[in-house]
Amino acid sequence: MAEPDFAMSRRQLRRARVQSALTMRHQGVNRRKNRDRLLELLALERLDTATSFGHLAEDQVETIVAIALAEVTDDPQDQVFVLLECLNLLIRDGQFARMKLLAARLRSVERAAAAGRPFLELSISAIASSLAGSATRAANDLARGLGPRTRSDERDHGEHTRRDLAVAAAIKSALVDDDASFARRARDLMTRMGDGLGVSLLDSAIAWQSAREGANPLANLVVADPSFEDEKLADYVRRRGIEVLFPPQISAIRNGLTTDEELTVSLPTSSGKTLLAEFKIAATLHRHPEATVIYVAPYRLLSRQVTREFQRHLPRLGHVVQNLGTGYDLDTPSRFGNVLVSTPERLDALLRKAASDAMTADALERCRLVVFDEMHLIGRAGRGPRFEMLLTRLKLRYADMRFLALSAASQGVDEVADWLTDGRLTKGARRPTGTIEVAWRTNGRLIQRVERRTSTGVGDLDRSGKPLDDAALLISRLSPAYRPVLAVCTQRAYAESLATRLVEDDPLGSNLWISELDADQADRLDGAVKLVASMMGPRHPLTVCLRNGVGFHHAGVPSLVLGIIEELAAHRVLRAVSATTTVAEGADLPFLAVVIPHLNFQGSTGKLERDLYLNIIGRAGRVNVAMEGIVFILDSGAPTLRNHISQSLWTTAAVGRVRGQLTSVTDTPRSPDEIAWYGEYESQVMGWLGDGDSYHKDQSTRLAAGTFTYQAGNTSERRYVEGLTQTVLESLEDRGFAVAASPYRLTDRGERARLTGLNPQSVVRLETTLAAGKSGWLPTLADAVELTGAQREQVARTIYESSETMANTLWLRRARKTETARSSYLAEFARMRADEHLDSDIFWAEVSALVLWIAGETLDAIAETMPTFGHTGLFGSSDRSSRVSDVAEYVSRIGYPGSWTWTAAHTLMRELHGLSSPTWISDAIEYGAPTETAVNLQRSGGLSRPGALHLAAALGPSWDTAAELLRQDDGLDVELTAVDQDRLRNLRASLQQEGTE
Repeated sequence: MAEPDFAMSRRQLRRARVQSALTMRHQGVNRRKNRDRLLELLALERLDTATSFGHLAEDQVETIVAIALAEVTDDPQDQVFVLLECLNLLIRDGQFARMKLLAARLRSVERAAAAGRPFLELSISAIASSLAGSATRAANDLARGLGPRTRSDERDHGEHTRRDLAVAAAIKSALVDDDASFARRARDLMTRMGDGLGVSLLDSAIAWQSAREGANPLANLVVADPSFEDEKLADYVRRRGIEVLFPPQISAIRNGLTTDEELTVSLPTSSGKTLLAEFKIAATLHRHPEATVIYVAPYRLLSRQVTREFQRHLPRLGHVVQNLGTGYDLDTPSRFGNVLVSTPERLDALLRKAASDAMTADALERCRLVVFDEMHLIGRAGRGPRFEMLLTRLKLRYADMRFLALSAASQGVDEVADWLTDGRLTKGARRPTGTIEVAWRTNGRLIQRVERRTSTGVGDLDRSGKPLDDAALLISRLSPAYRPVLAVCTQRAYAESLATRLVEDDPLGSNLWISELDADQADRLDGAVKLVASMMGPRHPLTVCLRNGVGFHHAGVPSLVLGIIEELAAHRVLRAVSATTTVAEGADLPFLAVVIPHLNFQGSTGKLERDLYLNIIGRAGRVNVAMEGIVFILDSGAPTLRNHISQSLWTTAAVGRVRGQLTSVTDTPRSPDEIAWYGEYESQVMGWLGDGDSYHKDQSTRLAAGTFTYQAGNTSERRYVEGLTQTVLESLEDRGFAVAASPYRLTDRGERARLTGLNPQSVVRLETTLAAGKSGWLPTLADAVELTGAQREQVARTIYESSETMANTLWLRRARKTETARSSYLAEFARMRADEHLDSDIFWAEVSALVLWIAGETLDAIAETMPTFGHTGLFGSSDRSSRVSDVAEYVSRIGYPGSWTWTAAHTLMRELHGLSSPTWISDAIEYGAPTETAVNLQRSGGLSRPGALHLAAALGPSWDTAAELLRQDDGLDVELTAVDQDRLRNLRASLQQEGTE
């Protein structure tokens, strides 16, 4: 007789799950036959159970998941038995995320399985509650159910009752009293009596008691780090409410994570890296109570999430968690917290300011730990070199600073660990939850990925040939059990179009979803819709989509609204979110399914790269959301993308290693990107020259040798980085920013330029502009709490003087059609030999739009002033709603370099001319507000732009006066949305607290 094909059974049951997810008929799948075949294998695995976590192979875990999720109609007690057997194996292997979610299934059958047997129901319920993370509920239920009166009442009942009572009492001993000896004796008794269900229940209790002991957070922390023996730290860990750690977390802790040793942690998505960082921070500050810790998050979304998470728990230890903001900003808070969350750009500004500001210098000198998240991004062109140079400067400047690098497992970071954390690395492990990957071929065939085997069919769904229409159909078909859905699109227009299609093509699905929201979810959605309507208009596509339970997330959405969409997704208010890739990297949101409509992505290859793909699919089925997520990727018939899924995305080859990107920086740039990268490197070299540790012989060698590209590179790459650095030093000398004083040092001009963070050419242009205004409009800014029309126009004109801002203008993209032409103009612009843009109506329309933005005009009003270009791109369409989104994207695109440029101008006017200007003006550019009050209501209070402008009109332009009025809580009669009202209450409470300190 042929051996049973267990792998085939796993594939068939996975196929059935995909069919169920898409509400398809179960075509050609005998679920019971395949489930029962795998039960044979489960019995074999059950007899050969190891005691250490992580001993099961991937196919063994898949067997357990396939059995547990099989939709087979069984006798309720048989269902409980099968679930318990699966749970026992998951517990013993440390598969706690899957275990917790599977335990919830016990609740759905406990009553039917225990009909007429209250103690059996009590046992099943207690096991389910305990495994699902509700240990207190389990303990309370057991205490009530096993009370003296109940036991007396049941004493004379039959054999079943006595056995059930013994099992329940033994489970209480294991789960509540933490003593499994009684449960083991009871198990032996149940075995002799042939009570298989009782044996399985007791096995679960014994296994869980043992697992809690082996994976207990505090126990593992104490063994690895004696700091956690301190009662304050121990109480903090206990109050965190985490019963067990995942095996990879345990491995990291045992590898010295929380000690003063450095470590790189490379784990799959959803493996709990942020919790590990939190433990590291708590331990570091316990040992070094006067220290600060900096957590570097490369994305705004991630920065917000980490700040919220830390603020929930670390204040119990007396720590002050402070988000320092996201852009390049030299402004410092009145005082620093001791846990600082920052983007790399904000940390760069602090590092530069430390040379001249004692408080900033003190915060960095006291910094004992830097946590750098998403470390694999150092291997990407663009921001990668900035990250690398920032870390290099920190390593060279601060000898006592230690590093914890967090990275996804999508790329190899061994060399990164060698460079940053002295080779100390924890990596590997499987994801805590699983993922089914399905490709939808152009012929309509649905294909599931199977490791080490030829992919197999799932079923057939006709495709229209239009990816967005097909993606909308797929999302609409998905069962409610697989929502919310994330669709990852290659560009803004696709994200918006897909969301709109979902609403228009599936109104019944929208109505059904909205009708099933609970009261809290409905209130959240209603508040969000009103806020978005106030900002973008009641007929804007985002307002309409949100009203129907669908959102989109891209650069054309104001940052405040992006945060609202993230909150709605986190509370599972939306059935789908269509987004560009920024939400797919680092986001921890509860998506159960991911849809990828296109394979052509922006980047050097024009295709979806494997490392990004691995990050995207990690968004499906996060911990505490589902035992497994499901990913649908739509295949393409384009010749350049043929076989891209099978040969690139689904390859079983080892992930590529992270490589330094300084070799992509050239002193002969041929594109706007290359110009920006070279300018950034010049700025980083200036930064290093002023950091305080650059006074050495052979400076180019010293700086280059400290970089990742150099240390992990070959001889040719090392020579390149050293030569590039020497070229920059010589160029800085030629333009008066540095002097070769054996070694190089910055001139006064170089010191000023270093503070700005801009490239030297932009600094030269700003110096010229400011010199022209020093006797005119610049002095009028001193102590301003409101910008006049003339001041707004001058601020806007100044912003466009930097290469960083000019590179993002509409004019450059429209007037120069090729990368070569754009880079040529930018080069001439930097040398102050190009002014063609000044003769263009397009350029002045841009300036006018920015003036209106700072004035507080609505997006709709600004859109009316902009030209219509036709075709694609910003302001290509005459559609009103599209143009509103275009304005939002444009002010975001210009606002970031614009705010940075004004920060530089503020620094230069002080250093060159002794003139002052309010620091809030930089934020006015980002937030679009003409008064100090309106800026602070958004920056500090988180109010929407319309709400802040409306309230500021009542409070007055001066923030000192407005803050005092808010502290008094005098009941200002100002109409605000519910979201803004809630945030205003929080702001008032914060201001009142400050007033008492």
